[in-house]
Amino acid sequence: MPRPETTRRSATGTAVAGMTMVTVGAMTANIASYLLHLPAGRWLGPAGYGEFAALLAAQLVLAVPALALQTVVAREAVHGSGVAALRRLGYRCAAMAAVVALILVPVVAWALDTSVAGAFGSLVTAPLLVLLAAEQGLLQGRGRFAALSAVLAVAGIAKVVPAVAVLAVGGGPGAALFAGAVGTGVVAVAASLLVGRGGEEATSWVPNTGAVLRASQVQLALIALTSLDLLLARIVLDADSAGLYALG
Repeated sequence: MPRPETTRRSATGTAVAGMTMVTVGAMTANIASYLLHLPAGRWLGPAGYGEFAALLAAQLVLAVPALALQTVVAREAVHGSGVAALRRLGYRCAAMAAVVALILVPVVAWALDTSVAGAFGSLVTAPLLVLLAAEQGLLQGRGRFAALSAVLAVAGIAKVVPAVAVLAVGGGPGAALFAGAVGTGVVAVAASLLVGRGGEEATSWVPNTGAVLRASQVQLALIALTSLDLLLARIVLDADSAGLYALG
């Protein structure tokens, strides 16, 4: 029978290895996201890049529930909730995000002085990120950290590469962001196949969408505040000045 000290060391080593893998995946996604701004700033010019950055900021704020959903799903998966029940929670949250996105499209287009198509191309990503977050939460809660790391990295790359390709052929901010949304949707589907249906459910109870919204309050405040300057710059400055501010 293994000693308690050996068991604790083994568990600690597994946890550290898991965190390391997830960190690598998250860093890959963050680097890809950062690199997107380099060709965007060069090919779109100041005015186009200002629109691009403002729409990305709006997208980030609307996608905040996805961050909370992954945490909630991971926690409940550890507690024994089944895959099907947790996916239903993800579907409900994604539906809510989709409704809010559709309502906000004309508002964002008016406030940021963009086309309706551009605002739609940005905000449509939010419900897809919510669906992806549910699958990432399932991987996290089941301790499949290598798979989670791969999904994080691929999701970041799949969101950026199509956007860069659209920019390279002369597409505008909205078209580039919509291409990134398509990439995110493809990864969400692939992640659901990777997770699979799961085994027998220990319990079918899961929190409601209110629990996810409550869990996202602090993150929403932080991200809203850090994105506010880009949104305000687009509103109060001329197009070129807003673009130069965003790139800086």
